[in-house]
Amino acid sequence: MDSFPEIEIAEYKVFDESNNNDDNVLNISYGVDENYLDGVGVSIASVVLNNNIPLAFHIICDSYSPCFVKYIERLAVQHHIKISLYLIKVESLEVLPQTKVWSRAMYFRLFAFDYLSKKVNTLL
Repeated sequence: MDSFPEIEIAEYKVFDESNNNDDNVLNISYGVDENYLDGVGVSIASVVLNNNIPLAFHIICDSYSPCFVKYIERLAVQHHIKISLYLIKVESLEVLPQTKVWSRAMYFRLFAFDYLSKKVNTLL
């Protein structure tokens, strides 16, 4: 992805309430904009409630509120999971195309696999 602009992380927050070894965890990534943050919370809760395997979640977005951060922290504590929040600097992405249907969040998904593949063994 040499022609892809460098994406920078402006802020990183992690809420780790798990007792898991990173080697045996299924990592699940979300690349979203602020319009889908509620959906991310619902999705995480659903995955946790319907699976009995070690899980870690990565949320990559360009904006989130303090209220959302508190919600994610509560979710991590309640379900004994690890949730990482990555706030992306979007200035470098302004040169890339986007439409009403395809927001810049699609680039967060590409970034997730590029960035996280160097840090975790599994990623969905």
